[in-house]
Amino acid sequence: MRIKPGTIHTAAVLSDWLGRMSDCAADGVTWALDRRRQVIASAGAFNGLTNAVAVSEPSWQHEYGPGWFHEQRRAHLWDVVLDDPERREIGQKAYDELIDEFEDNPEIAAGLVVRIARMANYAHGSQQRDRLLAAVVALDLPDVAVAAAMVELTSPAKPGFITADAVLIHARNVFSGHGDLIASLNKLRELELVVATETIASAHVPAEQMRVDPNFGEGHAITVLHGRIQGELGRIAVPNIGEHVMQAHLENVRLESTFMTFAVQDIDTNDLVAQIGDIRPGPMKRAPGVAIRARYGDQPFFATAVFNNRGLRAGALEILDNLNESSFGRTFTVDKVVLDPSETIPSVRFFRALNMATGLQMERSKSKWWMRTETTLPINVFAWRQLEALRFVRSHTEGLEREALGLDRQIGIGVAEVGDTAYWADLRGLDTVLVKEITPDHSMDSPYTFYNLERLFELKPGQSIMHFTTEMRGEPRIEDPVVDLFSDLWENARRFNETQPRRKVATDEQSLTEQIRAAHMRDQEVARRLSETITIGGHRDMTALRLAIHTRRGPTGLQFGPALAVFPPGSPEDVEVALIDGTGINSADQLLDTAFGSIERWQYPVESLAATDVIATLLGHEADEIQLTR
Repeated sequence: MRIKPGTIHTAAVLSDWLGRMSDCAADGVTWALDRRRQVIASAGAFNGLTNAVAVSEPSWQHEYGPGWFHEQRRAHLWDVVLDDPERREIGQKAYDELIDEFEDNPEIAAGLVVRIARMANYAHGSQQRDRLLAAVVALDLPDVAVAAAMVELTSPAKPGFITADAVLIHARNVFSGHGDLIASLNKLRELELVVATETIASAHVPAEQMRVDPNFGEGHAITVLHGRIQGELGRIAVPNIGEHVMQAHLENVRLESTFMTFAVQDIDTNDLVAQIGDIRPGPMKRAPGVAIRARYGDQPFFATAVFNNRGLRAGALEILDNLNESSFGRTFTVDKVVLDPSETIPSVRFFRALNMATGLQMERSKSKWWMRTETTLPINVFAWRQLEALRFVRSHTEGLEREALGLDRQIGIGVAEVGDTAYWADLRGLDTVLVKEITPDHSMDSPYTFYNLERLFELKPGQSIMHFTTEMRGEPRIEDPVVDLFSDLWENARRFNETQPRRKVATDEQSLTEQIRAAHMRDQEVARRLSETITIGGHRDMTALRLAIHTRRGPTGLQFGPALAVFPPGSPEDVEVALIDGTGINSADQLLDTAFGSIERWQYPVESLAATDVIATLLGHEADEIQLTR
């Protein structure tokens, strides 16, 4: 007999199943018949109760439907009335009945998967015939969490795309997987529920990696797995969660775009912008783009898109503004929307302020700035000094600049040491320094380093590791931590500026004076605050600014030659800029005398280069980040 939603067959079916117990020994027949009558009576009483509720509360009947009442009756009999020996006796038949009902109409009967998963424990015949089903039934709770992460992160269209590290972190953060999840992943591999491919580190792959794909099959094993995830972990695993979010929540945005990409992971805002640049084809180098950082429930997600014109992008932004949707019990929330292109940000202004505050000189190469100190710092002290500097920069930036530097969220630092090896981790979602000692039971070997570090630092959902580096050091650090931090932020700014139009700088005398005065006052204020809050050697007084620019009239208009900037003591507001006709001027002294009268320039700090270089420096930029406009 097959059970159908909305019918009251529970007592009859249980009677039929229990009837087989009449074949027991003669001295047990009376007990079996009495037990059969108890089950039927209990089913009848529960039927009467649920029917009475349906009559007295019609809204229940409308909301839940007769199938809901039927399932409650069945659950009551299985969970309350029957004991374990009776469940083992009829479990296979009960499992077969539920599977048949589910397969007849899986959408309507989707709520049966939890019950099917519980019945599968007693379906020994099915387990013997289906090794994948038997493997799913044999999983412990941490194993189920890892399998759930596999369901959500992997896609049949992208085999070999997801790393084992990502799966383990997802299992820990989203499905509350506890304990050693590496052991759980290895168990899934041994049961052949997961196929793994290991990649050895090379010039193209910075570290050993493991790519994983599920092997749950197309039979009843995946149904039972979903039932176990829902029943034991308390949430639904959304298959291929990234594609689902795109189709269920961002499809209309995708239709407006020319190209669109996504990933189920956390990301900094400056990396978001870089993603936009990565998907632009050559002819669309400056095409309007948008990037979003979002959450689906508590799962981080990002997407980037490029559009043919600003009108299409405006339509997509309107869709995002009105987006407030849920699916599978999770709400899709957009946390950050970034437009691109915008314009370059000043990449060297904090170095200028540091020089103003201390008078100390920094060294630089094409990719890094540094300053050696005579004071050696233990790595944990170095980390705290850098966090103080991070907080300082974050408090002195806003809007686009803060986002481009990757400072629009809480940032922390994690330090883990073992012997002469130290792991330095950039943390998100917390504002502190975490220092841990790596014990022998915490292996940091690839391909699980991210997972092991998150576990070692005891990070919670919403906290993550963006990047980490491994350092071999026998001695404490001798670089200045503030300069080292500013160098990292400079690198972020330079990477952001690579894809942005140059900042346009108007060069009429009044506009140029206003722009340089604003930048000079800004940098002097930052320098003052640096002296007060960040411990670093040296100090200098506030200065005024005089800028003289050598010009000559050419066929295309006014052309700039060399420029000379002098910083006498005075108020930061005291800024003068003079565009000087260079006819007959052959020296820096003549240029300054013509512009400002007699200035003893060698007594004060001087900057003397081509006009574009000097103007860029005074505005806090590298020379290739600005464009002088007439």
